[in-house]
Amino acid sequence: MKLVYVIFFLILFSSISKASCELERYSICVGDSKEICSIGDCKNGYGRLECLNSNVREPFYEGNFKDCYPDGMGKQDVWKGPYTEEPRWRTGIYEGEFKLYDKANHFWGPHGYGVERMDTGTVYEGEFYAGRYWGKGEKIYADGGKYNGEWELGKKHGYGTRVFPSGDIYAGEYVYDDYHGYGIYIYAGGGRYEGEWKYGKNHGFGTFDYNNGDKYVGEYVDDKYHGYGTYRDHEHTYTGNWENGFRHGEGSYTVISGPFAGTYESGTWNQGDQVNTEGVLQWRGNSFPILFIDGVNRGPEIHESKKNKSSGSNIDWLRIAEIGLSIMGGTPIDSGKNYFQNNQSISGLTKSCSYSCAGSAYSITVGAAELCPLNPPCSSPASKNKINTTSGSQVCNFKKELVGGMNKVCSYSCIGNPHVITIGAAESCPITVKR
Repeated sequence: MKLVYVIFFLILFSSISKASCELERYSICVGDSKEICSIGDCKNGYGRLECLNSNVREPFYEGNFKDCYPDGMGKQDVWKGPYTEEPRWRTGIYEGEFKLYDKANHFWGPHGYGVERMDTGTVYEGEFYAGRYWGKGEKIYADGGKYNGEWELGKKHGYGTRVFPSGDIYAGEYVYDDYHGYGIYIYAGGGRYEGEWKYGKNHGFGTFDYNNGDKYVGEYVDDKYHGYGTYRDHEHTYTGNWENGFRHGEGSYTVISGPFAGTYESGTWNQGDQVNTEGVLQWRGNSFPILFIDGVNRGPEIHESKKNKSSGSNIDWLRIAEIGLSIMGGTPIDSGKNYFQNNQSISGLTKSCSYSCAGSAYSITVGAAELCPLNPPCSSPASKNKINTTSGSQVCNFKKELVGGMNKVCSYSCIGNPHVITIGAAESCPITVKR
């Protein structure tokens, strides 16, 4: 009889103990599912906790328990969807450390070090806090990319390195999944940015090395050159102020190499174009004033000194003018324009309209009363057959020629005064012309 009482009280105690765990522990079951301890000891020991539902597969936990809660090493299904209501669906499995991390609300889950393997093939291994990636860990994505670094609230946060399937690499600081702070982005196809970021964009001071050899060093705002910086390609350098990706404000423009090498200093720019301003052309150790009016280069304002006039100066003013037009006649970066009107000069009954077409010198001759075309035929070579070189009272003698693209500029001396005509690059400059 005593044995019967002992068995009865053991069963009763087990039922009370089990009931108290069910009442206290935050349930993993929803709807009509019933939480049961199907294997072992789910109070203090090793057991398997799952939901009884014949129609739907429900989540489970299997591992160590302490005072009714998972505690220590264990494994659990990873589910997506509302935690306490349907629908939910399984997305993977977690194996690692568990803890009661919020005793007041009876919340428990992954807490410590563990491995989460998703059904998609993505794997995270590292530290967890309150059920989320938190601390240091590595995530290998199903597409072949990976991230190794710091996490917070389940997001990349702190310092880390992200390798993309394309081969691109970012190494630097994050704020909740955004590049933020200081970082380096290396492009698989060439190119590299190193500097400051703000919420995923180049912002602050940085250096961008392009895969074609171009380089920008300076300030950014929202992925655009903005502030003070230097852009250099294989032919030119601009140093000065920028706004929304365009040269804007004070700056200097330099042609790095070749016969037109020189620097235009103290220029003023507006959204990539020159505006009304005076500047200085530094060329072969000499300084020459340059004047821009309404965005058009009016050529060098060159003032010969009395000493030069009396001593018979040999300075080639035409050459200086050509250099000035070449330096200032470029197009703004990424503007889409392929020409720039540099100058116009009237001589008798004709007017010479000078342009820079994609960086090459180009000019056409129209009537003195006509307007220079806004869109010169840059895609077609000039021809001396279209130029009247036989009328006029003044004979001009050939001095030299300059080839640029499909055209050739022939320069002449007309009793000390310069004169130019533009012909096709394959044509020969006339020995003499009249004007």
